[in-house]
Amino acid sequence: GGSGGGIFNQGTLTITKSTISENFAGTGGILSLSPRSYDMNGDGGGICNSVNGVLTIINSTVSGNQTELDPFRPGGSGGGIHNIGTLTVHHSTITANSSSLAGGGIANSAGGGVTVRSSIIAGNSSSAATASDVAGTVQSEGFNLIEDTSGATVTETANPGSNITGQNPLLAPLGYY
Repeated sequence: GGSGGGIFNQGTLTITKSTISENFAGTGGILSLSPRSYDMNGDGGGICNSVNGVLTIINSTVSGNQTELDPFRPGGSGGGIHNIGTLTVHHSTITANSSSLAGGGIANSAGGGVTVRSSIIAGNSSSAATASDVAGTVQSEGFNLIEDTSGATVTETANPGSNITGQNPLLAPLGYY
């Protein structure tokens, strides 16, 4: 068990112009901003934003991360990001992440707050019947492409009607082109 394969945040963190990729859930794999560790059943393959965590992601990519997929050792939710704190995502792409529970891209747990603007959340997968891209409640400030909203409640707080849902953005894999 453990959470935050790439980053476990319980403080205030801003990620700008970065790529968080190819991580597997395990507490504080790259960076731990916490006075103590918590076992959260492998949530957040790329990033786990814990209680009291304030995380802002700008102009970045979260891709190719995963939680435990072994049926004999069930993992957690949020292949890309698991949020229990406050998460803001602007001008970023969350894709090709996978989880054994809900929220292949983002899983927002009760008590957490997620705000997304001008971002792509698509092409993620989950072993759950729904919520391959987003699980939980998300506040949209507009201009997002969210491919699968089946496990989410998306509330438009600004720029109503500017989101695109149910469409494949036809993203290429990460690489040097």
